Amino acid sequence: YLPMLAIVLQHLATQLSALGHRHEEALSPAREAARIQREFVKVNPEEHLPRLAALLRLEGVLLSQAGWPGRALEPIREAIGVQRQLAETSPDTQLFLLAKSLELSGIVLWQDERFGEALIATSETVDIYRDLAEGSPNAYLAGLADSLDILSGRLSEAGDHHGAEDARLEAEAIRRRLLSGI
Repeated sequence: YLPMLAIVLQHLATQLSALGHRHEEALSPAREAARIQREFVKVNPEEHLPRLAALLRLEGVLLSQAGWPGRALEPIREAIGVQRQLAETSPDTQLFLLAKSLELSGIVLWQDERFGEALIATSETVDIYRDLAEGSPNAYLAGLADSLDILSGRLSEAGDHHGAEDARLEAEAIRRRLLSGI
């Protein structure tokens, strides 16, 4: 029954968070679900690591939404580590999730005023989306454009206006391409 309990706890945490301003309350079931999942990872890592990464991302989101970006970084970094490991053997399914975790990391690092680290995470997100879009443009070009917009904003705020403009123009060109159906 423990695998089902972990799933139920994950859903409870998500629902509490969706109610708005109940992020702290949602942390307890999210953490318990991750604790349970860690036990299953010990027995069968291949099967259970993806859910653990998702639970760690959820914990990071909840901590960030509760106003604790510094505390959010630990589970987010752990999720990134798990997803890097998974991407080595299953890049088709895991690179996208790695990009999403890096994107989250960039947001949280920026909230925590760790601007240099945030730019590195955001740049890596762009790089992953670029690689994904090469193989499957219909699935990933919109994500690449979005990550370029985020990078443009970060670069502008950091004072690199030339880099920001380059990223913005690339995002704009991708969106035009998507609208034209090419």
